[in-house]
Amino acid sequence: QSPQSVPALLGRARADHKLGRLKEANEYLARAASAAGTDGRRLMEVALALAEAAMFKRAIKLGTQALKLMRGADSPHEAAKYEALLSVKLLVAPRAVALPAMRMLEHAIASTYAPAVAYLELARAYRSQGKIEKAASTFREALIRDNELVIAHYELGLTLSKDTERRDEALSALSLYLKLRPRGKWAKRAHGLLAALRSTSQAKDGATKQKKRPVK
Repeated sequence: QSPQSVPALLGRARADHKLGRLKEANEYLARAASAAGTDGRRLMEVALALAEAAMFKRAIKLGTQALKLMRGADSPHEAAKYEALLSVKLLVAPRAVALPAMRMLEHAIASTYAPAVAYLELARAYRSQGKIEKAASTFREALIRDNELVIAHYELGLTLSKDTERRDEALSALSLYLKLRPRGKWAKRAHGLLAALRSTSQAKDGATKQKKRPVK
């Protein structure tokens, strides 16, 4: 690997950024973009590194350029994958950047080539905006794309846990998550959500039976 190759330059940039040498990191990123030339995939790697360094506007500009090159080179699969990866990294940016990133992610999942994780992250973004129905349907789509994306079961259950009309689906999703990942990262929280949902469900059933009891 040449010292002037894009991966080598990005490695130096990340190392300098981690040590707080921001000026040096910025110089290596600029050199990496120059070395990438018209190679869309390499340019996208630089855009991803820029996003990691919180240089969001530069990341969007270079990423857009990279996507055009990849699509022009008849690489729709790769373009969709990288578009999703970049937009996911940009969702944590300030609102002015996060909103275009979300539109980018929506565009990415319109492609049949977008990975399931792109749906997962878009669903999380919808939920953070209070778009519960869109979030739930997107989590379901993530699971259709990849039924081994177990975290999506937890996320779906969490999303629907406050919707009284979807309590049964929330219970089912959380139970399935715990069945597949009994010691998973979110297992403790899933158990807590299940307990709360069952308690609420029992209280509701009790109130319903009380109302139906004939008056003597």
